[in-house]
Amino acid sequence: MRQTGSRNTLIRIDYDVIGQLAGIAGDTARQYAHRGEYAPRNLENVLEWVNGRRAAKGTALAWITHQERS
Repeated sequence: MRQTGSRNTLIRIDYDVIGQLAGIAGDTARQYAHRGEYAPRNLENVLEWVNGRRAAKGTALAWITHQERS
């Protein structure tokens, strides 16, 4: 049984992971987030940004987001 107030982490994505997906360094991914290129706390927005970079390079998409399916 969980302790009161504890939470389980389902997924954790840091700038290093975002950078790997986009093909850049984690520090560079952090800088893009601070510039407002994407919202790092919004998973769908991160995936759209990553897939946009991957599409521009001609590599396979990481995941397909809701907007890309439509």
